[in-house]
Amino acid sequence: MWGWELSPAACHQAPATGRARLNWGRDLMKIGCVCFTERGGQLALKIRSVLEKENGKAPYTVDLFTARAGGLLDASIQPLPGDAGDWVAESYALFSVLLFVGTAGSAVRAIGPHLRSRKTDPAVLVVDERGRFVIPLIRGRAGGAGDLARAISEGIGAELVRTNLDPGTLFELERFARKNRLVIVDQALAREVSSALSDERPVGLRYDPALPLSGEIPESLDLLDPSAPSLLSAEGENRPEIGISITYNAEVSFFKRNLFLIPRNLVLGIGLRKEKNTEALLTFV
Repeated sequence: MWGWELSPAACHQAPATGRARLNWGRDLMKIGCVCFTERGGQLALKIRSVLEKENGKAPYTVDLFTARAGGLLDASIQPLPGDAGDWVAESYALFSVLLFVGTAGSAVRAIGPHLRSRKTDPAVLVVDERGRFVIPLIRGRAGGAGDLARAISEGIGAELVRTNLDPGTLFELERFARKNRLVIVDQALAREVSSALSDERPVGLRYDPALPLSGEIPESLDLLDPSAPSLLSAEGENRPEIGISITYNAEVSFFKRNLFLIPRNLVLGIGLRKEKNTEALLTFV
């Protein structure tokens, strides 16, 4: 076990094993960044500075490491006693994002033996040492890796390299839902929607016009008129089989298969008598 010093705001010591573990806050993104050369180290310091400026919007915490031989560029950059592959093995449980300042090849070789599942893997990003490109390789368990890649690319003036669809046609469902405080009701169906968009199959969209939504809707989605009737009263209408419904009411279907996105803006107020306890209230709700 290596003796790393982790940012105290992002972890606590697990008494059973002594290994530092993340205290996963709702918006916390803990980043482990590794560099390999002096130029890479300078860029890593710049990236950390950029992300610290973003801290009011999303609390990124960044720990810096280097595999560079020789003196350290900065006291906050910790040396690796092993190679990058060893660092990845030790970092899997500690960081929600692994950021490589170097080549994509070195990142792939380091992470390859450790990849298991999106549910357990950290996100992986690569920035070349000249700061020209930011490449999100793996999305990871925590979500928000796309937003992080954008923050880095905008902060250092690099180009964001997309590895899935053309930016003009991609509807980033998770990012849209997070930005608009929407709950994705069915994650399995959400993956099917993303797959359909990737295959350029028709996907519909119907939203409640009373909802204050932000973000662009690509032309790849078939937008249903908000005044259109539900599917039960419009069986003969030609609509996509699968669609996204942004609404308060998940009981009304506008497509044969509906992915419901529900707003997080409903507040329930309940008075509690003295003889009632909290468990009974939660059961009632």
